[in-house]
Amino acid sequence: MFHTIRPASILASLVLLTVSVVSVQAQLEYKNGIIWDRPERVEDAQPVCTPAPEGAVVLFDGTDIKKNFNNTQNWVVKDGYAEVHGGTAETKQSFGSCHIHLEWASPAKVSGRGQGRGNSGVYIMGKYEVQILDSYQNDT
Repeated sequence: MFHTIRPASILASLVLLTVSVVSVQAQLEYKNGIIWDRPERVEDAQPVCTPAPEGAVVLFDGTDIKKNFNNTQNWVVKDGYAEVHGGTAETKQSFGSCHIHLEWASPAKVSGRGQGRGNSGVYIMGKYEVQILDSYQNDT
């Protein structure tokens, strides 16, 4: 004898299955038991200015970003720094094994939450992104 399966019973079964999977996943959250102390906040830190090491390729000297980068139409250079207004700038020169020194400043006016504030990144060799995220007073 064949029984008809009602759509309501299928839906109820799927909801129960989803709830049970979510509750199992919540129980499996890894907690290592280590409680990290919140680091001390540094107020008004002074910049550390050191000359570039011998043999370094300086890509931005504070005056001209177009010399070493492509796709800079959304970048503004003023007062010795470059400010991006969307988009991606790529170096004209390709690099292999390297050391990278990057200077970055968080926005003067902080707005947004989580990754919606001061979120940027640097792609290394066109593949790997080093995430740069404004985390001041942000527990993410």
